[in-house]
Amino acid sequence: MLLERGAPWNALDRKGRCAGEFAVDAQSQTCVDLLVNAGVRAQLLFGILETGASTEDRSSEEYLRKAASFKDADTLVDDNGDAVMMEWETPLMAAHADVCVGAFPHDVCSHLKERNDLRVLNVGHGLGIVDGFLRNHGARIAEHCIIEPHPDVLRRIDTQQEKWEGVTFRRETWQESLEDPTFGPFDAIFFDTYAERYEDMRAFFRALPRILKKGGVFSFFNGMAPFNPFFHGVVCEFVKTELGALGLDCDFVPLKVEQSAHSEKTWDGVARRYWRFGAYNLPLASFKSFT
Repeated sequence: MLLERGAPWNALDRKGRCAGEFAVDAQSQTCVDLLVNAGVRAQLLFGILETGASTEDRSSEEYLRKAASFKDADTLVDDNGDAVMMEWETPLMAAHADVCVGAFPHDVCSHLKERNDLRVLNVGHGLGIVDGFLRNHGARIAEHCIIEPHPDVLRRIDTQQEKWEGVTFRRETWQESLEDPTFGPFDAIFFDTYAERYEDMRAFFRALPRILKKGGVFSFFNGMAPFNPFFHGVVCEFVKTELGALGLDCDFVPLKVEQSAHSEKTWDGVARRYWRFGAYNLPLASFKSFT
C-alpha cells in the first residue's frame, strides 16, 4: 500500500536502516520480494548507483591526472589517501581469475577448463593481483591483455617487466581501447576500474556483444552500493536485468570475505573504508545461447 502511494522503497530511518533490512530480519520473503522488485523498477535506483555505488567522489579523468602510490606494497591509494585496491581482496581476485580460465566451480565457465587457447582481458591492473593469478595459468592462455591507464601504475609495471613477459598492456583507458575496431573478441573479461560510476560500467556492458565471444564469460569487481546490504542486493538484481537486455544471463555467487577485510588494522592509513559486508557476490555472466 505504501509503495502504491509513492513511498520510496529506499527510504532510511534515523538509524540508517531501510524497510528491506527490516523485512530480511523478520524473514518476510514476500516483503523482501516486493521491495526488491520496486527497487529494480524505480528510477531512484540510478541515484543509489551514482551516489552510493562506491566510495569514489571524483571522475576518472581527475584520478588519472593525480598521483597514485603504493603503500607497503599491498595497498594502492590515490592522492586523497583513498584505497584503489588492497591486499584483502586477494582471495576474491583468485576466484575471478578462476572464472576466466574455467577453474571456478560453476557451469557458466566450466567449458573453458579444457581450452588451451584462451584470450583473456583484464580492465584495470591496480596491484596486479588478478593478473598474477592468471599468470599461473599462462600455459592455457594464448593472449593475456590488460588495460591500465594510470601513469604511476604503469611505471610500477615497467619495473617488473620480467614478471609480465608475454602479457599485452594497453596503456590507455578502456574507452580508448573500444575505439579500436580490431580490439577483441575475448573468451573471458574481468572489469575492475576506479573512479568510475555505474553509468560508465553500463557503457562497457553495451560493448560486450562485440568484444566478448559467444562462449565467453564476463565478471567484474562487485563493489556496488557497499554500505547497505539490502541496496547491494537490489543493485545486483538490477544488473541481471541490464545484462539480460543485452542477451547475457547473469548469476551472483556468494563468497565469504576474509576476516582481514573486517579488521580495523587493515584500514589504518586509508581515508575511507570501502567494504563492510561479510559476503561478496561474485558476478558470472555469459551469453544466453552461443551454439
